[in-house]
Amino acid sequence: HAALSRRDQARTAATGLEAQVSAARAQRTAARRQASAATSQAEAAAAQADASARGVAAIEAMVRAARVAVDECRILAPRAGVLERLYYEPGELVMPGATVARLVDPARVTVTFYVPNADVDEARIGMRARVVADALEGRVFEGTVQRVALEAEFTPRNIQTRSDRDRLVFPVEVELANEDEALRAGMPVTVTLQTGQRE
Repeated sequence: HAALSRRDQARTAATGLEAQVSAARAQRTAARRQASAATSQAEAAAAQADASARGVAAIEAMVRAARVAVDECRILAPRAGVLERLYYEPGELVMPGATVARLVDPARVTVTFYVPNADVDEARIGMRARVVADALEGRVFEGTVQRVALEAEFTPRNIQTRSDRDRLVFPVEVELANEDEALRAGMPVTVTLQTGQRE
């Protein structure tokens, strides 16, 4: 009986040890699975962080592009002046190169007058000119011829006679100082060049 009892005890002990070994193996397998899952989670988190960083970089690039687009929508005048005419309203689409507004420098005025075809050779760029406005009697403004047109204006459609050809005129532009802004656009003036008088 005593030997039987020891054998039963040994069997019971062996069974208990086998159960402990099985439990230890199960714990080891579970630990490996947890480690593998943690590694997968860490890799997924790293990939998500990389994707987020790329997303942030893309959004920052879009913000920079939007700022450039806003800056390109800002219209700046090439020089100081007074707004004479606005061709577009705020919010309207403006094509590249289109004239948006007309600015004038009231301190510098350009006077355009017309020289008959027969006298166009007498008007030269750089020539001094005297300008008198009808509304400002007695005031003389000094200027310089800046442009003599290369092409005549107000040409009749059908030039058949010499009198038709005599009606051809060439625009001439004189630039002059107007510090007190007395001269205004559209004022009739008399322009005198070295060669005589033109209105």
